[in-house]
Amino acid sequence: MLTLGMMRLLFKTSVKLRSIKGICIVSKGYITIAINSRNEDYIRAAYALALSLKATQKKVNALTVVVEDRNAVDERYRQAFDKVVVLPSKNLAVNSTWKVENYYQLYDASPYDETVTVDADTLFVSDISDWWDEMGKYDIDITSKIYNYKNEIIKENCFRKDFYKVGLPDIHNGFLYFKKGRLAHTLFKQIEKYAVEWKTITKRIYGSENIHYSSDNALNIAVQELGIISECIHSDVIPTFVHMKTLLQGWENAEDKDWRKYINYEFDENMGLKIGGYTIKIPFHYHIREFISDELLEKYECFLEKSQCL
Repeated sequence: MLTLGMMRLLFKTSVKLRSIKGICIVSKGYITIAINSRNEDYIRAAYALALSLKATQKKVNALTVVVEDRNAVDERYRQAFDKVVVLPSKNLAVNSTWKVENYYQLYDASPYDETVTVDADTLFVSDISDWWDEMGKYDIDITSKIYNYKNEIIKENCFRKDFYKVGLPDIHNGFLYFKKGRLAHTLFKQIEKYAVEWKTITKRIYGSENIHYSSDNALNIAVQELGIISECIHSDVIPTFVHMKTLLQGWENAEDKDWRKYINYEFDENMGLKIGGYTIKIPFHYHIREFISDELLEKYECFLEKSQCL
């Protein structure tokens, strides 16, 4: 187990906007929301996410975590985060289980010029530094294709049947890049409007007020109604991620939410990940919070300690 002193040394990195001899360097980083619920410790998940970024990313590995209460962040976790930011506006997810109603606040909360939003229950298991150059060509770049653990495109998402019925695009905020500016500001303000007026929006779009709020749903509606699909989707290749929900893996008669009951997985000495013998090469949305065991956290901490000593 790392001491706090060791962790401060290991994690003393951040990407900031600065000027060196008149040259302006753009700040880049990742951001996630981590608001704990009664049954879910998202701050702990965000800590694992931060460790995975430090372990695998050669260039951009800074993670800002957005919380409701700064004091809820354990000092052990705090050292891994670039910044801990309190929600800029009112918490709209007080009575929510998923805690996703505050997604729109990531625009104002981000300290970076270029930001990628990721779910807290995600791990980075290989270096994707080269993605930033490609994404940086655009103001917004949103995931339009997701993959299963076999690196196969998930062509139809059984959780999005309502999307397909009303002709919404099939995009995901599990990995979403944006530059601070007019287009991204407009998009996030639109998502805010939907978070506040969700029942009215779903009545108009779906003909029902009984549609559970999801930030993905709000994103899809916003992109379509703003008419900016072509400004947000640029490639089927990147950005993307593995979505590990059981029903998206193509398994027969597999209904338990815990995908670990159906397949083996292992981390190698460099914190790379194999699922059922398949090497995961892109961000991994593991979905099952129990995936982050104490043993896995310790393995990340030990790996980072050894890496700093090389």
